[in-house]
Amino acid sequence: MWLNIKQEMIDYMGEVKVHRENEERLELIAARSGTALRAWSNWCKNNFTTELMPSPVDILNWEPVKTLVNFPSKDEVVLRQFAELFQEKLLSFVTTRRNQQFWAVINRWIFRDMPLVAPNPLYELRLAVCVFTCGEGGLHMKDPEYDPYRYSMMWYPEFLHHPCNSICRIIPCREGEDRVLNKNPYLRAHNPFSGCRRKAWSADSLAFDDKASRTIKNILEACKLDTKSTNVEVVDKLDLRLVCLKCSFGAKPNGERWFPVRSWRNAVCDYPICLMSKLSKLTALIIIIR
Repeated sequence: MWLNIKQEMIDYMGEVKVHRENEERLELIAARSGTALRAWSNWCKNNFTTELMPSPVDILNWEPVKTLVNFPSKDEVVLRQFAELFQEKLLSFVTTRRNQQFWAVINRWIFRDMPLVAPNPLYELRLAVCVFTCGEGGLHMKDPEYDPYRYSMMWYPEFLHHPCNSICRIIPCREGEDRVLNKNPYLRAHNPFSGCRRKAWSADSLAFDDKASRTIKNILEACKLDTKSTNVEVVDKLDLRLVCLKCSFGAKPNGERWFPVRSWRNAVCDYPICLMSKLSKLTALIIIIR
């Protein structure tokens, strides 16, 4: 009886051995990745900034880190090795990666009559007419502060830090890089994004809102502001207040009746769901500056 199944069992045990070794290798890589991310966290604490940073997966995909993580199983990889690497080379990588992220967003902008006016991509991203929505949907709706009844729009720097840029759902797979990332507990996202993990930062979920951008352009022109140089900070500082003439059926504020007055951001966000939004003109706005 044994002779009949001997070879089959030998082959099966060989497959089990390969599977076990692969699983142990994945666990080792996950542990080394966790060590790398601890070193990354320590580096961020010592070099604190509010600027856009690479995602944890960007760090793990960085070639020097990937080389350390993928050292042979018999070699020891410790926190000090990553710390020394980061101290020597990480700042340069972060600067380069951040510039790549800026250009990734710029490339999703429909410029139309707004050509690039400066070699620095951050200049364009700060402009008030640069506005994005999430074209992917879903993940950011897990945020308890998300209002499903509001037409969400994002200006600088919000669209850079949008959760859909760096988080994805965990989709089971049997092989490939995604399987390695899925099995890594150090990449799991916590509440409110349960069932998700970190991913390499990407601007693919961002969609330029052309209609909102044209609405902002009308607002700026009505305020005698240059659409090609006025950034978000300037408009916020002016603290513009607006009345929609479509909601008031063309009546202008005269001090005798109540009007819904909105900030410039709320006016742009509310416009697509305005009761009179079927009208095509976007210029029906009166600017009130206080």
